Amino acid sequence: MATYVGQRPGPAFRELYLERVQEQENRGKHLREKQKIVKASHEPNMRQLDMWRDLKKIMDSKAAYLEAGPEGSKSAAPTNAGFETDRLVL
Repeated sequence: MATYVGQRPGPAFRELYLERVQEQENRGKHLREKQKIVKASHEPNMRQLDMWRDLKKIMDSKAAYLEAGPEGSKSAAPTNAGFETDRLVL
């Protein structure tokens, strides 16, 4: 009982435990706030992730189309957008 109330040298157990309890309560409060933020931004983040996946599919399809060249498709893909490569225009 003497160590609980602080009658012996050093910090009392009561003070130590109250400090630890307060620290844990602060951590819990911070984590609840963080959880609220994560829940609020989850849906928009998932939509953005879907958009990036769709963009990757489009870019992969475009790269595959350009690699296949004219023999891989019925309509020929222009190699340099209709311009000659070694032409200087002033």
